[in-house]
Amino acid sequence: MTRIFAFFSLLATLFGSLLGLSTGCNQTSDTKPTTGDPAAPAALATPRPGGRISGAQARQLVKDGALLLDVRTTGEFGGNHLNGALNIPVQVLPTQTQKLPAKDAPIVVYCLSGARSSGAVRTLTSMGYTKVYDLGAIRNW
Repeated sequence: MTRIFAFFSLLATLFGSLLGLSTGCNQTSDTKPTTGDPAAPAALATPRPGGRISGAQARQLVKDGALLLDVRTTGEFGGNHLNGALNIPVQVLPTQTQKLPAKDAPIVVYCLSGARSSGAVRTLTSMGYTKVYDLGAIRNW
């Protein structure tokens, strides 16, 4: 009986760990407050390049001159997109860098759900772009 209890206890612990890992992927911001106040709203926080940012942070970055990059397909982009966005599908991103600004210019990336934008951020970062921010899903705008 003790072995059965230990087995199910271990199973529950492993299952709980897996759930904890999957929910960690849904965090919306990897930011550090600039005010020194840990309770500072995300809109006042300085975004970390390569990290997920909020809609307010994305809007501020774009307002300050960042490129807004939509990495969905051209068909998705044609259906709807954020005003002022440049469309380069993630599948062809490495071959279309001539359309992008300098490697130290800020770029805000988005897609439909956040999966492609995350991959695009990794791709751009590995190519030497230093100020790439992940809005995630278009609905986060």
